[in-house]
Amino acid sequence: MSSLIIDNLSKVYSDRGKSVQALRNVSVKMEDNHIYGLLGKNGSGKTTLIKACTNLITYEGSIRLEDEHGLRPLGCKDYSAVLEGNRNVYWRLTPLENIRFFTGIRGIRFGTIKADCEKMLSDLALYEKKDTIVANLSRGMQQKVAIACALLSNPRLLFLDEPTLGLDVESRKQLETFLANSEYLRNRIVLVSSHDMGFIRNITEKHLYLKAGALSLLDINDLKDTLYKVRVSSSDAGWGGVAVLRATAVNDRETELIIDTADTRLPDCLGKLESAGVSVLEVLQLNRDLESIYLGVDEFSL
Repeated sequence: MSSLIIDNLSKVYSDRGKSVQALRNVSVKMEDNHIYGLLGKNGSGKTTLIKACTNLITYEGSIRLEDEHGLRPLGCKDYSAVLEGNRNVYWRLTPLENIRFFTGIRGIRFGTIKADCEKMLSDLALYEKKDTIVANLSRGMQQKVAIACALLSNPRLLFLDEPTLGLDVESRKQLETFLANSEYLRNRIVLVSSHDMGFIRNITEKHLYLKAGALSLLDINDLKDTLYKVRVSSSDAGWGGVAVLRATAVNDRETELIIDTADTRLPDCLGKLESAGVSVLEVLQLNRDLESIYLGVDEFSL
């Protein structure tokens, strides 16, 4: 059992004499056997977080691994990363040569992983291309070679930064299927950064949201249909104790409420409004899937 524990992580860049806060007191605990999705708008701090976890930048705070040896700083052999772009492997080498090189610098003898290597290349539909120069492979195949090199290095943590960027539909689906069902991810902590909401939704259960460097954690199992849009004929701000996330005046006589029924049944919420003298005109259930929550993070502070 392993856990990645990030505590009060902050990063400030200097840009033309001005300080830019890329990460703000980020604290989170990630456990093995889970794939975490890292979401956020451009500039929210996603790549900075991954670079901090892989010791590519300096930072304030702590990033530690808790395992059978206790709580300790991350070592270079604890993690592997496939960063945004397509230069994660050597283009003048073949997939097999890349694997031998990257595992070799970790001190792994190829003979000990040969069977796993052949199986992984087969699972990634790369076996027939194992002796082809990487420069002559498609973008999708190059990405899969990089992931194979990362996984066969036997890391506790795997970081994937925009792994679907530039992939065609078939390559994206192959990568999605591999990550969603892969036995190779067992006992590992995997963090995937992507703007591809469908891809994230299909391979992950837990999601980290970054907004202006601040982080929140959401479990996909919490995505219940508990949000409702309620139009009422009142501008009273009391609302009878109902959990109102937002109240917007439609006109002088009507107000649109967004209410959360996670802790109280909808009929009870409507009853409280009526008891407070608020007439309910219309009720509409909001679709609370991953994409709608992502688009509404700023609005509802989830």
